[in-house]
Amino acid sequence: MEDACSDVKAHLKGRGPITVRGEMTNWRGPHTSGHWYFALSDPRPGKKAMVDAKAWRSTAARIGFVPEAGDVVIVSGTWDFYAPTGRASLIVDRMKRAEGGESLLLRLAQLRERLQKEGLFDPDQKQELPFFPRRIAVLTAEGSAALTDVQRTAALRCPATELLLHHIPVQGDDAAPRIAEAIAAVDAESERLGIEAILVTRGGGSMEDLWCFNDEAVVRAVAQCQLPVVSAIGHERDESLIDLVADVRASTPTQAIMKLLPDREEELEMLAERAARLQSVAHRSIERRRLLLQRLERAVQAHHPQRALSAQQGKLEQLQTRFRQHAMSEVTSRQSRLETVMTRLRHARPLDKAQTKLAPLPLRLRRAVQVAQDRRHKQWTSLEAQLRVLSHRRTLERGFALVHGANGLVRDPSQIKPDERLRLELAEGDLTVRPEVD
Repeated sequence: MEDACSDVKAHLKGRGPITVRGEMTNWRGPHTSGHWYFALSDPRPGKKAMVDAKAWRSTAARIGFVPEAGDVVIVSGTWDFYAPTGRASLIVDRMKRAEGGESLLLRLAQLRERLQKEGLFDPDQKQELPFFPRRIAVLTAEGSAALTDVQRTAALRCPATELLLHHIPVQGDDAAPRIAEAIAAVDAESERLGIEAILVTRGGGSMEDLWCFNDEAVVRAVAQCQLPVVSAIGHERDESLIDLVADVRASTPTQAIMKLLPDREEELEMLAERAARLQSVAHRSIERRRLLLQRLERAVQAHHPQRALSAQQGKLEQLQTRFRQHAMSEVTSRQSRLETVMTRLRHARPLDKAQTKLAPLPLRLRRAVQVAQDRRHKQWTSLEAQLRVLSHRRTLERGFALVHGANGLVRDPSQIKPDERLRLELAEGDLTVRPEVD
């Protein structure tokens, strides 16, 4: 048996180094000695092949990461055979994570659950996109089809918006840290450069190609970014963690830039429509106010104190005329009666007796005339008092003033010409002023 086991060991070692892809099984972490002991199983569904493996402490230190149970890895090493147990094992010399496979999906689900519990995907954390951004930072690969689509669509929709290009690797081992660094750098310089949003995009690819956009560093860089971030990674069916943390997710690069930029023609058409509506509303409002102003102007003119004063002054003049006519008629009538009496007396006999009767008549006539004049004077005085009450002078005594211009009484500011001298009629005199027209 010893010879047979020696032959097996020699045969396995004679095969030289081999490279296999397997899932980490029976892995409990590094041993206290620093060595790694685990098993590799075939990760393909329905396959049950398994082999023991070990990595010595010096090898484990060179690998650069500590795997977890369920990880799919690619290892290189040599075969070994332990005769006392009759078991072959793989002595690992190199190890790296295998991109893709069910274990990657498991790790992705675990990372997604952990970040979701932290609230990084909470809809309340999403920011609104700017309506009309002046500058947008575009993070994508140099010369990529995604960049061409973004530039062409932006030029058609809104050529006034400037695209600041930041070329980044979009796949590979060093892509994730460089993407995270680029997002943080753009965010830090956004105020100085006038950047209002970030677009991170690339075209389609395999899960391995898109894996850098599931990196925790990239997700946290987007979550900490103060600018709104739009992601467009792969095709519509592809979903990376950056799509969940971004403020807006687009299925394609073209759709992403369309979400960020308004269509110029649509906006111009909408502005023209709104301008027409605003002009119509303004015209109707001005017309309503013009009609209201005309009604108010007619009302003011109808109730203006000068109009009432002119009417009362006309009545007073009529009363004065009637008073003078009545007084003259009364005097004429009494003179006529007196002459008639005198004529009769001259023809009457005896003359002395007539003279005696006529002697008091002139005095009585004078008294009657005086009484009539006094009565008319009282009427005149009453009418004059009424006129003073209705006179515009009483309005002026209350602090008002009448404004006289070159063309008469000023009722509207539009009657005043620049540098025109105006006369203010006050209760105690007139005042000449020169207005200042705003």
